[in-house]
Amino acid sequence: MSDRGKYHGQRLKTKDVLRDYAAGERDFRGSILRGCHFEDADLSGADFTGADIRDVQFIDTDLLETKFCSIKTSLQLSQSIFEIIKIAAVALVAGVIQGTSGSIISGFHILGSPTNPLGIVAGLIPVIVAYFIIWDQGFNIRALKYIIYSAILSLALVVAVSIIKTTDFAEAQSFAVSVVVSVIGAFAVSATGGAFALALAIIIAILCAFSTHIALAIALVTSLSAAISVGVLIANGYAGSIAIYGACICAFINFIFTVIIICFLRQDDHRFWPLRLRSIAFSATGTKFIGADLTRASFANSDLNRANFSSSSQRPILLKNVRWRNVENFERTFLGFEYSNLDDPWLRDLLVSLDGVNRDFSYDDLRGVNLAGATLHRINLIGADLNGATLAGAELHGANLTNAQCVGTDFTGAHLTGACLEAWNIDETTILKDIDCQYVFLKAEPDAQGNRERRPHNPDKIFQPGDFEKFFKEMLDTVQILIRQGIHPQVFRDTLAQLMADYHLPDDAVQGYERKGEDMLVTVAVPPGTNKGKFEQDFDELQALKLEAARARGLLEGERKRADDLKAIMLSLGPAASNVTVTTTAMTHSNNPNISAADGSFVNTGNNLQGNVINLGEISGQVSLHYGQDADKILQTLESLQSYAQTFPETEKEAVQVHLEDLTHDLQQFKKPSPARLKTRLMGLLRIAVALGTGIATATDFANNVLELADKLAVPIEVLEPQLREFKAIHPNFDWQPPDNSELEHK
Repeated sequence: MSDRGKYHGQRLKTKDVLRDYAAGERDFRGSILRGCHFEDADLSGADFTGADIRDVQFIDTDLLETKFCSIKTSLQLSQSIFEIIKIAAVALVAGVIQGTSGSIISGFHILGSPTNPLGIVAGLIPVIVAYFIIWDQGFNIRALKYIIYSAILSLALVVAVSIIKTTDFAEAQSFAVSVVVSVIGAFAVSATGGAFALALAIIIAILCAFSTHIALAIALVTSLSAAISVGVLIANGYAGSIAIYGACICAFINFIFTVIIICFLRQDDHRFWPLRLRSIAFSATGTKFIGADLTRASFANSDLNRANFSSSSQRPILLKNVRWRNVENFERTFLGFEYSNLDDPWLRDLLVSLDGVNRDFSYDDLRGVNLAGATLHRINLIGADLNGATLAGAELHGANLTNAQCVGTDFTGAHLTGACLEAWNIDETTILKDIDCQYVFLKAEPDAQGNRERRPHNPDKIFQPGDFEKFFKEMLDTVQILIRQGIHPQVFRDTLAQLMADYHLPDDAVQGYERKGEDMLVTVAVPPGTNKGKFEQDFDELQALKLEAARARGLLEGERKRADDLKAIMLSLGPAASNVTVTTTAMTHSNNPNISAADGSFVNTGNNLQGNVINLGEISGQVSLHYGQDADKILQTLESLQSYAQTFPETEKEAVQVHLEDLTHDLQQFKKPSPARLKTRLMGLLRIAVALGTGIATATDFANNVLELADKLAVPIEVLEPQLREFKAIHPNFDWQPPDNSELEHK
């Protein structure tokens, strides 16, 4: 492509640009577009390098990846003249009010009682304080509070002094009233006049701060001349020469104060940032990009004096990844109120110069900035928000990215040798392609041995091409599960095997085990996009379930061993016990095995075991006593649950057995069990149904029976809702329906 565009030096109208763009033209370099108006248009990818776009309006326009390099956005001559006239008019009004205020304040002593000078002094105190506070602290809420306090104290003091001066107590009441009224009148005139003069000085400063030097000179001269002229008129009318003095003094003070504020505004003084933002907004009458989408657009080497990048009433301005390299007059560009981070002069300088060597931007808001190719050696980015930013090709040698937020950040081709990446936050949207890096550190501060967790560990080894991405992508696509207070080896193996099967993970998915004191850290590789939180939650729930089953197996084996020992004891008693058999009739926490003799009698040894079958006949009496006509249904449901459990895998079957035994133990107690106690048993049964997943056909029938049992045992369904919702998500045909919001609100 040549340096000169197809339309170089040609004047184009709005319709010409839109027509050619629709026909596939993108090259509008060097064209003259002054006064064009593009609204709701799409000019993405167009090239307006070197074009004359003064007074062009891009309202709600799509300008993605559009080039505006080497352009100027300042005013045309007619616009500059109109702005000068507008500012001069405001300055004229300000001069009239300042002159009037000064004349009346200075001449007020001739209009009333001798106490008026006291009121004048009191009225001028808050004005003088206002000048001093604004000069010292800037224009903010704190300064305004000080000014209000000074006015209240000044008025209170002068009224008190006026009353104290009244010595004739016979006339004290009427005289005090007249004095106070006179003083308050003088105070009101002087304070109000001074406040108006001060406010207008600030307004003139706002209007002139980023306008042309000619506009500034005309505004100040106009204001000063108008004030003196008003003073002369008032002097000729009734007040005498003192009115001229007052007008001149007031106008001169405001003149000096206006110049001071303008200097502060132009120097990016943080005390005057609110005023600065409004002065820039007022002066941003050049090219308008209001509500435009400028994602990845480029303004490199452009003069953006008085350009307007604010939001429209229809949509916000979008400035993500905009290129500002070598932009001139960036401090006079209005970037709206959404991108307040760009008001920081240090950040603007970084975006323009792309030089951040040894600079500190810790905890700064750098979202969506474009620092591609920037020189950022040893830059401090601790805790910085770099989400969505572009650092492609950036030189980040020795940079500190500790705790930096880098979600969606583009590091393509970045140089990261020696960078510290401790706890930086990246995800699958972070781009780490073609990284140039020999080694990095995972700790900002060395430990007692001077170790900063260098990667690669071997100080004589460096990353080869592609190693960096592989290393951090592997870290990104892993789940680290911390198992506290040791592990049960068999339970851990069974849990991990089932979880790997459920998530279709390869055999080598487990990447490592690391002991952390009494805890164990397990690292498992997962496919991109895996919900890592759900993966860890599934592991925890499955492990808890298998641990419970393991405890049940241990209890069962212990009871069997005890029964065998009892049988041996009975056999040792002689021929009378030679035909003894042991039948485990019901294993409950009451532990009552019955050892039957050959003649049909039995010996009650205190344990009641029966392999995997619960003797429901033993609890029927208590169930009938507590639940009346529902007893038969409760017993039938318990029997159905036990039957369905026989189709479950061994682990889940044994877990069901434990819960059913606990439940029957509760039901056979003399005192009716509370719904809160029964709730725990039913929740355990539902968790088993959830853990079964979709592989067991009888899981839905099992859950339906648990739901029916809860109803008969008077356990509120609401307390089981979390488990019911989980099961419903897996089995849409499940009978239970979640309550709607209106029902919940009614309850």
